[in-house]
Amino acid sequence: MNLDKLTLKSQELFQKAHTIAVEKGQQAIEPIHFLGALLADGQGIAVSIFNKIGADPGAAAQLVSSALDN
Repeated sequence: MNLDKLTLKSQELFQKAHTIAVEKGQQAIEPIHFLGALLADGQGIAVSIFNKIGADPGAAAQLVSSALDN
């Protein structure tokens, strides 16, 4: 996959997901890493969507972190 063809925001998302996977000692980037990366951006679209539906993005981020630790 050529990341240079993606938008800057998408490239940042891939980089953050990769960083999360490496920090957790995992060799592959999974969808949960992308969710964690989206939730880590406090001003991003995922946080906005969670807020609009009345969900707590902080609680979701904690659940993602817990799932990655297992």
